[in-house]
Amino acid sequence: MMCFIMICSLVASAVTTAHAGDAVAVKEWKIPMLTVLTGPVAYAGVQAKWAAEYAVSEINAAGGIRGVPVKLTVYDTALDNAKAVQTMARVIPGSLVVLGPMEGRGSTAVAQQLVDNKILSLNSNTNAAMLASSKPYSVSYMQDHSRGNVLAAMRWFQLGPWSKSVAMFYDPADPATKDAIDKFVTRIAGSGVKVVPIEISAGQLDFGPPVLKAMGQKVDGYFSSYNPV
Repeated sequence: MMCFIMICSLVASAVTTAHAGDAVAVKEWKIPMLTVLTGPVAYAGVQAKWAAEYAVSEINAAGGIRGVPVKLTVYDTALDNAKAVQTMARVIPGSLVVLGPMEGRGSTAVAQQLVDNKILSLNSNTNAAMLASSKPYSVSYMQDHSRGNVLAAMRWFQLGPWSKSVAMFYDPADPATKDAIDKFVTRIAGSGVKVVPIEISAGQLDFGPPVLKAMGQKVDGYFSSYNPV
């Protein structure tokens, strides 16, 4: 929830800087939100929607921004990059900031739109390369998955030195998960450990088929850098 309060604070700061001493001419601050409300990972998008609505209710209860209430309008991207791009084009005109997309693929897909329109977005870019693609118009509410995943994998190998081959699950449509594998391979170069990349489809929650594929590679263990959102 704090991330949504933060973005509203950024709106307040921008408004105050741009209109210091001026009368507020709007009746409400309109903030669009792009998140996943349908499909296999809707559980995450619905939680983000609830948090944003709660934060807005708290801000409005405290008097809004410069005495003007915030109005949040939520749009479903359905974990579809094309829909995220289309929705972003629809909501950018007249908006000071945008919440979302609240998933990595969509955040990457709309990066150029943010740069071209010079509009700030709080989203779920999950590594440095993704953030750089929309710099300086992106603020991520998530930490760098690639760094954390690599540290976790290295610790896992320290605890299980007998593992000489490992299947690493990743989503090729999510740059953060592929980046985690690339960094891990670099870290273990020369160690004798073999990494077997196993692709997961976007939004896939059933790991049965990819696990069977990994078993066919006769690996010693499994590690997932896959994030369903």
